[in-house]
Amino acid sequence: AAAEAKRLGLEVGLHNTVGYSTTGGPWVTEPESMKKVMWTETAVTGGAAVKLSLPQPAFALQGGWGGVHRDPPTFYRDIAVIAVPVSSDPVAPERLLDLSAKVDASGTLTWSDAPAGAWTVVRLGYGPTGSTPHPVPDEVIGRVREADKMDPAVTTTHWNTVLNPLKEHLGEYLGDSFRHVLIDSYEAGNQNWTDGFRADFQARFGYDPAPWLVARTPKKGSKDPSRIIGSEELTGRFEVDFKTLVAERYQRDGWEMGQKLIRDARLTLQQEAYGGPFDTVAGSYSADLPMGEFWSNSGGGISGGIVAGGRAGGHRVIGAEAFTGQPKVSAFNETLGMLLKGTLGTFAGGVNRLILHHWVHQPFGDQFVPGQGMGWWGTHFSRHQTWFEGGRAWLSFAGRCQVLLQHGETPVSVLAIGRAVGTSDAVPVQAFLTGATVEGGDVVLPSGRRYAVLALPSDRAVAPEILRKLKRLNEAGATLVLGDVPERSPSLQGYPACDQEVRTLAAELWRADRPRVFRDVSAALADRKVVEPATLLRGKVHTVVRHAADADLVYLANMEDAPQAATLSLAGDQRQPEVWNPEDGTIAPAPVWRSAASRTEVDLTLPALSARFVVLRTSGSAPRAESVTITGADAVIVPTPAGPVLRTEGPTTAVVVQRGVSTTVSVSPVAPPIPVGGDWKVAFTGPGTSGSTITLPNLMSWTDHTDPAVRYASGTGTYTTHFGISSQFLSNRGRIVLDLGAVRDVAQVSCNGVPVATLWRAPYRADLTEALNVGMNVLSIAVSNTWYNRLVGDEQEPEDCEWGPVKSMGGAVVGRGLVRFPAWFREGKPRPAAGRRCFVTWNYVTKTSPLLPAGLLGPVRLIPVAEIALVK
Repeated sequence: AAAEAKRLGLEVGLHNTVGYSTTGGPWVTEPESMKKVMWTETAVTGGAAVKLSLPQPAFALQGGWGGVHRDPPTFYRDIAVIAVPVSSDPVAPERLLDLSAKVDASGTLTWSDAPAGAWTVVRLGYGPTGSTPHPVPDEVIGRVREADKMDPAVTTTHWNTVLNPLKEHLGEYLGDSFRHVLIDSYEAGNQNWTDGFRADFQARFGYDPAPWLVARTPKKGSKDPSRIIGSEELTGRFEVDFKTLVAERYQRDGWEMGQKLIRDARLTLQQEAYGGPFDTVAGSYSADLPMGEFWSNSGGGISGGIVAGGRAGGHRVIGAEAFTGQPKVSAFNETLGMLLKGTLGTFAGGVNRLILHHWVHQPFGDQFVPGQGMGWWGTHFSRHQTWFEGGRAWLSFAGRCQVLLQHGETPVSVLAIGRAVGTSDAVPVQAFLTGATVEGGDVVLPSGRRYAVLALPSDRAVAPEILRKLKRLNEAGATLVLGDVPERSPSLQGYPACDQEVRTLAAELWRADRPRVFRDVSAALADRKVVEPATLLRGKVHTVVRHAADADLVYLANMEDAPQAATLSLAGDQRQPEVWNPEDGTIAPAPVWRSAASRTEVDLTLPALSARFVVLRTSGSAPRAESVTITGADAVIVPTPAGPVLRTEGPTTAVVVQRGVSTTVSVSPVAPPIPVGGDWKVAFTGPGTSGSTITLPNLMSWTDHTDPAVRYASGTGTYTTHFGISSQFLSNRGRIVLDLGAVRDVAQVSCNGVPVATLWRAPYRADLTEALNVGMNVLSIAVSNTWYNRLVGDEQEPEDCEWGPVKSMGGAVVGRGLVRFPAWFREGKPRPAAGRRCFVTWNYVTKTSPLLPAGLLGPVRLIPVAEIALVK
């Protein structure tokens, strides 16, 4: 694979573990696995000598997905034994007694001087969480473990086990065609302890965590009694410190140490750093390719912390595990149009690389379709998809967007500490403390990213070291935006002196006359005289800006189901704005724009659910209008190399301003649409069809046909019909547009043998003008549906595979998995159920599953569109 990738100029990467989550494998021993604090509580009455056996705590095993346990764990270590006086009030920390020295190796407590009163003796220890990588091959079930994420020695062992065979067998390709290692979705659960953690905590925060571990703050809705140490505030401070060190250890001893070993192997780390007890901003800041995830039925977008942290880390490419599908949604019923809103929204959120979930290897030959899936998950991309050929048009659209969105980088004026503020970038706290500097009034990060303004998110509790750093940066010339005045530290470190230091520093930083300190971002940016590269003056669209030495560009996405008019203001007025259409690859000068106050204002109307790019790269003086006001329906302004053109299906009046002069342009009524009907011949192709040809006097869904071979067909039906065109109709000034009406689901249109367009989303329209002839014309429309109907059709046939139990999700039945490859499959023999056309490893349907509409539903019309140039 690595050699073939090199020949083709492709990139190969590998997940670092069996399954897809997270870091681990059969090489991880129980003492090297993830660990968690556990405890037992024993009631004791003092005032006399006490001797009793303290039971070993029960293991706090990870449940659910990723918690497959076979052999009971045995690894256990004590942390401490703490005596807590029984009280309904908060317990003073000094009243906690450490009895660890009074407990022998067997767990027997000998407490000869137990003070009078009721006590709870808490035996604190730690052991395996039982978390496992998943899913895994049968032969290693019960023998795989997730590696300890906070132990540098275990991290080194894990990554060397993964990387050393690659170095041995793929050495010449590492860093060439074989380029990356992936840490996918984090689904390993919580780890909160490791060997040496107690000493590390003491060194980091200056106090012993063990007595504070007996605090028990129940989760919301829990019926467990609470145990507060000191006060709710002090207990909360300990919890902040505890979680902070866990996150820091994950980052330092897990992700960053692994990344160093990966880079030493000439590879890069791609990581989805979210969903665990670590810092998403920090993980995204450091990963070579930060990644998130979005679902196939969503509006797209990933965690903002990934984008904000990734950009601050200097990463110009942000990835997304794209179109992850729940079985209730993605069941071999996915269409390309279904993916559009998620694509638009994800790009609008700052992602510029899609990593498809999934494109499973299909090694068994083209007779086994649709083939293997990833269990019940994902959107089913593969060469076996019914719409694979038509899908090239969607891939081209997504590819064009990614090419432009990866050009240069997104300029951001505001940097926030720890988490994003609005559309700011975000720097992890530790990276801020150690790496942020000031140059020429800008805050500069080690990545090279520069920011006009530094923002501290509002919080009443801020660590004093953050305020100290802010003070130094401000004194060095940095402009700050500060929210609420902090009152205290969030930590027990240095308590109570830390709170006084916070108040002292806050009094200085929040002083009304302190220079370069603001409470409002816009005021701070105005003071820095920041010129925003692009602002939206009108319209409900989403924008992303990219800047490079050779061009500036703005991505505009209309996420609405109706067209949206937008006015975009761009910095500078010396360059010709261009409109780039990622759906068809066309590039033309912007049709309507003007200079205003040293900026360029561009008017556009975006179709429903669409994207356009406005690009500034060259000077020029292409014909254009300064403004256009249209009266009339179904009218659009189209950018062309010769200047703006008005296209309309009905009477329209346009007032055009050019060089300050107004001109009125009127378009007379055009001819009415012409229905395209009569008999349609439909030739079916693909393994999910009978390969037959039928004639339809009227358009209908295949599922309404009396022939089961048509009703359950999945594949492509090529519709052919003839229609006549008069010379008068064809000579009308304008265009002739083919409107297919409703299509399920992808249509490839040809006219008179000339390929015209691939239509993969509504509205299903194509310009036929250049392909039409006077007289008789032949129209061909190849329509592809999904695999879903054929899968239902197969269920009407006898069964010839062994299936596992039916599964449900959220109360909905989502199918069943193949238990094993059947003997006829393994031995290459004819299939027993000859009427079955599909082979899958997860079956989402039953014989009673409702069918989905399929084919060309229409009505099909030829629509005359008037066309007139708006400027001379």
